[in-house]
Amino acid sequence: MRIAKLARARQGATAVEFAILIGPMMLLLFGGIEVSRVMWINHALEKVALTSARCIGIRNNACSNAGAYDASRANSYVITAAAGLGITLVASNIVIEDGATCYGATGFSKVTLTKTVTSPIPKLIDLLSNSAHQLTAQACFPTAAS
Repeated sequence: MRIAKLARARQGATAVEFAILIGPMMLLLFGGIEVSRVMWINHALEKVALTSARCIGIRNNACSNAGAYDASRANSYVITAAAGLGITLVASNIVIEDGATCYGATGFSKVTLTKTVTSPIPKLIDLLSNSAHQLTAQACFPTAAS
C-alpha cells in the first residue's frame, strides 16, 4: 500500500526536476560567460597590438625618441594601452620588431602579444577548447621613412 501511495505522490517532482537541470544550466551560463570573456580578451589584445604597431610605425612620440625607434618607450606604450583595456601585460608578453618582414614585405613594425588566460573555473576552459590557455595577437604596420 505504501509503495503505491509513494508512486502516486507528486509533491517533490519539481524539486527533482530542478536538481536534474541545475547542473547543465549552470554549465551553460558560466560557459557562455567564460567564452565571452576569452573572446573579449582576444579582441583587446588584437586592438593593443594594432595600435602599438601603428604607434611604432609612424614614430609617434609615445613610442619613439626624436623620430627614432625606442624599445623602452614602445614597451611602455604597449603596457599602458593594454592596462587601459583592463589587460595586464609584462615585458615577457611583448615582442616588438622594428624593420620586420610581414606578409613577404620588408619595412614593417611588428608587435606580437601573448596572454595566458586563467579562469575562476579552471576545468571549464579545458572542456571548451583543446588549446592551451595562451592567446596571441600580432599586428604589422609600415614603418615611416626617417
